[in-house]
Amino acid sequence: MYVLKVRGEFRLYIGVDTNGLPHTLLVSTANIADRAGALEMLRPYAPELSIHVVKILGDGGYTGEKFAYEVESLIESRGRDC
Repeated sequence: MYVLKVRGEFRLYIGVDTNGLPHTLLVSTANIADRAGALEMLRPYAPELSIHVVKILGDGGYTGEKFAYEVESLIESRGRDC
C-alpha cells in the first residue's frame, strides 16, 4: 500500500501488486488516519481480494493486531458473500 499526501489536503491510497500494478484506489481528505483510509480503500474490493490475494503488505504505519484482524475480517466476510 502506498499513501501519498497531496498539498496537505488530500491523501491518495493505492494498493498495488508485486509488479507495482494498481488494484485498489482511494482519495480521501487528509484528516483520515492511514489505517482507516486503508480499510476504506479495501472495502469495495473485498470480494475480489478474497479470491485473489494471499498477503497484504504495508509499511510501519499499518501495524498492530487490531488492524490485521480488521483487514482479515473485511476480506473474509466479503468473500463468503460471493
